[in-house]
Amino acid sequence: MKWIRTFPAQIPPGRSYVVDGMQRALMDGYNYAPVFEQFAEDTVIVEWDLAVSPEDVDRFTGYCLAAPGRVHVAPYRLYPRSTALADPVWAHRQALPAGGGWVSDGEPVCDLFSFGLVYLPVGLVRCYLATRPEATGDAEFSRWHHEHGHGPVPIHWDVRPIHLHY
Repeated sequence: MKWIRTFPAQIPPGRSYVVDGMQRALMDGYNYAPVFEQFAEDTVIVEWDLAVSPEDVDRFTGYCLAAPGRVHVAPYRLYPRSTALADPVWAHRQALPAGGGWVSDGEPVCDLFSFGLVYLPVGLVRCYLATRPEATGDAEFSRWHHEHGHGPVPIHWDVRPIHLHY
């Protein structure tokens, strides 16, 4: 299993980001398809503006190795600055009610997920790439994942990355 940090080719002005030793996958825009095409093994994606402690890396790795055939996510907050919502929300959603709803504290699983801290099995990613997506963001991938019956996705609440975009 490999850990990578997706990183924009151009950091948006005024944005905080993480500087660490994790391998970077540079992205132009928000298209993950070129990143997925480089996967040679199961991979954990950490986005460029999410800080993760070494203890959380170890804990999340353990969960992924215990159930390697499924997607895993950790919860992190999205703040009004990026969502235009009145209050912070957790980054993952349920498909129902219609249109989906943000997950609440402690919900064990989600249907739709963000790529802030996500484990993706390489076999699943290859199945997705076989659909020949032109562009892929977390919304497109998680919708495909849900619609093709690959979920639900466990949310590991004892792994708590910090989203620096607040």
